[in-house]
Amino acid sequence: MTLPPRLLEIVNRFGRDTDPGIHRLRERLQVWCNGTDQIEFERRWTELVEQALTRPHWIAALFPQACAEFPNLLPLIRSLDNARDLPDQRARGANENLNTWVIEQGDVSLSDGLMGRLLDDLQYGHPHEGPAFLFLSRYYAYLDLLQAYLVADALRPLHERIFAILHLQRNQWPQSYCNGYLYQGWEALGLAGIKPTDARLGAYNITPLLSPSDRVLDVGANSGFLALAVGRHVAHVDAVELNPFLVEIGRSAADFLGQKNVRFTIADIESWRPDTIYDAVFSLANHCTIDGRMSMDFENYVARLFSLIKPGGWLFFESHNVFGPGTGAPGDDGDLDAKFDIIERYFECVDSTMHRSFVPAHDIDKLFVKLRRRPTYLADAVRTFSLAKAITRYRSLPGRP
Repeated sequence: MTLPPRLLEIVNRFGRDTDPGIHRLRERLQVWCNGTDQIEFERRWTELVEQALTRPHWIAALFPQACAEFPNLLPLIRSLDNARDLPDQRARGANENLNTWVIEQGDVSLSDGLMGRLLDDLQYGHPHEGPAFLFLSRYYAYLDLLQAYLVADALRPLHERIFAILHLQRNQWPQSYCNGYLYQGWEALGLAGIKPTDARLGAYNITPLLSPSDRVLDVGANSGFLALAVGRHVAHVDAVELNPFLVEIGRSAADFLGQKNVRFTIADIESWRPDTIYDAVFSLANHCTIDGRMSMDFENYVARLFSLIKPGGWLFFESHNVFGPGTGAPGDDGDLDAKFDIIERYFECVDSTMHRSFVPAHDIDKLFVKLRRRPTYLADAVRTFSLAKAITRYRSLPGRP
C-alpha cells in the first residue's frame, strides 16, 4: 500500500465525522491517493517526518514506548536538536547526524524504524490494548500533526507551542490526564483531544441558552478551549484552572486567535474570589476530580457555585462515572441521587441527558444536566432527578448500550 492510502486508512479509523478539519484532511489525502500533486505531498510529508523525529515533544508524544525502551532516546534528540544552534563546523556535523537519523527512522517501509512502527501501531493497533489512553493519545496526537503539516500550515506554530507545553507538563506536573495528551481538544485549532469542544457543546445544546451580554465562569477549565469556544457567544468568560501548564495552553490559544474576552486564572475554586457574579457556570466533570485535587466536599462545592451565580442563572453540570458503585472514590458518580439530594436544594433541575463518550475506549458515557439557580436555598426541596430513570431512558434509545 502506498503512503497516502495508508494515511487515509489510519485517519478513517477513529477520525471524528463531526470535525471539519478531519474532512479537509480526508479530502486532501484522497487527492493524493488519486495520484495528483505528488510533489506537494512529498514536500509536506518530508516536513512532517523531520518535525516528528527531531523535536523532543513529538518524540515523547508519539513514541512513549520507544522512550521507555531506550532511555537515551530523548537525550539524543535533545542533543541533536540543540547542536544545530552551534557555530560553523559543529553545526554542520550536527545537521549531518540529524539528517542521517531522519532518513533511517523516517523510512516507513522499515518496520524497525520509528515512523514505520508508528504507522503499523496506528493502522492495526486496538485502542483497548495497553495502558489507558496509550493508543488514543498517540493516535489523536498524530492526527493533530497530520492536520498541521498536510492541510493547515497556519496551525503549525500553535501546535508546536502546545505540544512543547504538554511535554513540560509530563516532566513537571504530578499527574496529567490521558497519558499526557489533551483532555480537551478544539476542532477550530486542529486539535482532536479526548473531548472535542465543538462536538461537546453541540451535543449538550448549550449555546442557545447563552446571551451576548452574559458573563460566564468555567470551573476547572483545563486547556481553556471550551472557555474560548463559549467566549465566541458571550461577553466575558473567566477560566479557572489549577494546573499552570494547561492555563498556559489556553493563553497560547487565545493569543493565536486574538481573543481577548477570556481571562485565565491559576487558582483553586475554594479560595478564588472573583470580582463579579455570573449568568452561567460550567462545572464539567470536575466536582470530584479523578486526580484527587478537589479540595472541597460536594455540598461546599455546590454552595460555592450557588454563591457565584445570579438568581435564575445557569449551572451546566457534567458527571463522571454514573455507572460506578457510588462508594465516593474520585470520579465515582454512582451516588448521583444522593448528590442531587444536595444540589436540588440550591438549583432547580431543568433537563438531564446521557451522551456517548467521544472516544472508542477508556472514557465513559456522561450525564449532562442543566440547572437554574434558585432565588434562595430551599432546605426541604424534593429531588426530581433520578439516575436510574436517566440511564433507563438512555439505554432505550436506538444504538445505545
